[in-house]
Amino acid sequence: MHGRIPANKHIIDSMNCGRMTKKSAEVPLLTPVRIVGNLVFTSGSATSKGNTGSQIRFCLEQLKERLEGAGASLETVDKATVYLTDMTVREKYPDEIWREYFPTSPPCRTTVQVVLGPNTKVEIEMIAHRR
Repeated sequence: MHGRIPANKHIIDSMNCGRMTKKSAEVPLLTPVRIVGNLVFTSGSATSKGNTGSQIRFCLEQLKERLEGAGASLETVDKATVYLTDMTVREKYPDEIWREYFPTSPPCRTTVQVVLGPNTKVEIEMIAHRR
């Protein structure tokens, strides 16, 4: 099974969000987006630039692009996991920005405090369904 993509799964190329075929020479070590049936799973999105708020916006914009490339959208996100290095900013940043990106029907969300790389304050991953 190593190095092969099962028939019911598709890997999305993060550079152009185009579908990679099973004929690709190698399966990447990190899959930015995976489609299984009608579900779209994203790997975590993170950056080390900016403050917590700008990092959250970066993550959400990058995830939006990945989801749209896979036939989903922020409106079809069912579950999100937010990894923060400092939970004291939870109400100030994630909640406030979350309302901008999910104004009417926010997805289920879990927020966990973690240790991330240098200057990285947040990482976000999502599960959505295709339109």
